[in-house]
Amino acid sequence: MKLFRQIYRALRPLVVHGIFVAGFAMPAPATAEVPPPPIDLVWSPSGKQAVFAAVPDASPEPDCPTELYELDLKAVTLLRLIQAQPDASDPESDLSCFYDPKYSADGLQIYFITPAWATSGAIQAYDRTTRKVAFITDGGPYLVIGSGPYKGMLLVVRRKYPDKLDDGAYEEIDLVDPLSGKVVSGSPNMEKILRATHGLDEVKKTIRALAAWQAW
Repeated sequence: MKLFRQIYRALRPLVVHGIFVAGFAMPAPATAEVPPPPIDLVWSPSGKQAVFAAVPDASPEPDCPTELYELDLKAVTLLRLIQAQPDASDPESDLSCFYDPKYSADGLQIYFITPAWATSGAIQAYDRTTRKVAFITDGGPYLVIGSGPYKGMLLVVRRKYPDKLDDGAYEEIDLVDPLSGKVVSGSPNMEKILRATHGLDEVKKTIRALAAWQAW
């Protein structure tokens, strides 16, 4: 983190902006505008880039990061990937705030959570090649599996509703394919998959910390 702060300060005058239009972020000329302090900084699998969310200084909502940046150490650039694009009519397309960014296992995608529904967020994917943003699934928090036979898949905490509404809503952990958005496996089969691939106890500990998970 200390190294990032040094690089960040050195690159503050070299911000490259992006304009998000119809699913694309189009790079614009570099300016001297200073980006806000980073939130949720995460390094790419290669260690050559870092992504972070940010709240503009003039924003009236300090808890709503409305910009997503990527620092590229090789190119020595700081690129603003996305600016907020609210869409109250479609929760899946509502890009009003950006939370918990993470790189895909291959580093080609950047995932993040948007507010979406009142009871659940939406997990989105920003393609670093095409600069398109695509909805993956409802839910959050989430983890990216970085190794093993399920490498690249997402572990997502998702809210479920029983057939009988009187039973109340509940949450479960699903294994989601980010390319299709489909659930590969959900609870209770997740325990068997996690035990076989990544060590169940360690994954339990991580997800409990993320989602305040109380019981399995």
